[in-house]
Parts: sequence; structure tokens; C-alpha cells
Amino acid sequence: MSRLVWEMALVERDGDGRRWLRFDKLSSCQRCLSGQGCGAGVFSRLFARGHARLAMPPGRSFKPGQRVRVGIPSSTLVLMAMLLYGLPLGGFLLAATLGHWLFALHSWRDLGALVLGLTGAALGLVPAVIGHGPRLNPRIEVLSCNESAATLESAVD
Repeated sequence: MSRLVWEMALVERDGDGRRWLRFDKLSSCQRCLSGQGCGAGVFSRLFARGHARLAMPPGRSFKPGQRVRVGIPSSTLVLMAMLLYGLPLGGFLLAATLGHWLFALHSWRDLGALVLGLTGAALGLVPAVIGHGPRLNPRIEVLSCNESAATLESAVD
């Protein structure tokens, strides 16, 4: 079994009765902030949003307000990162190169290459948007702590 990357979450319920896992910002991970971890804490500062949400997998009986830890296989995390970042980047580079070559004799060659590159990047996002990719099958465990114990650091098992 591959190693799991763990992160703490809070179980929430929305107005429609669906349950979600809410992940707070990763700025509290001291290993990441000191440069010894995966770096997610540092990068989360660059793109800081309030929190991230993940739909609760079906068949789980956690109650709203419960603190849980969620583990995702590290190999799945790498594959998902390649799908989300690598495909659009590769699509952009391939399409921009093709556009530069196709429009070589036109004065608007650079603009054409840019437009084709952005189109290639958008097409590279399609598999992630429509859900074709590795399925998250997170391991979810209840934590025996309360709100004041929100400094649990990300760990790798």
C-alpha cells in the first residue's frame, strides 16, 4: 500500500443536506513553512482562499462538526497534480508551438500562437473538469480533539 498524505478537515452539512469535508488553509504546518515538508503551506499562502471543500464519500457516517483526518495515497496525489497542472501546460506548449509554425508567414504569428496555446491549455483542463482522472478514495478517521486542537500538522504515513 502506498503512503498516505494526511490533512485535518471538519465535517459540514450544507442547506441541501449534503455533507462536505472542509479543509482550512495550510499555513499552520510548521514542517512546510520551514522548508522540510511538501511545501503546500508555502504555496497555500500564494493562492490563499478561505478554505477548500471536498464532498463526503457516500456511506460514511460522520456527523457535522466532527474533526477528522483525511488520508490520500501519495501516488494518487501526484497523478492528480499532473492531471490538473501538467496537461494544461503540455497542451499550451504543444498548441503554441503548432500555432507558431502554422502562422509563420503571417504578421500576427505570435497572436495566433498565443490563442492556440490558450485553447490547448483549456482543452488540457477538460479531463479534470469532467471528472476523468484518478478517483479519490480517501481514508477518513475521526480525531479525538476539538476546535482548539486545530494545529495538527500534515503528516505522511
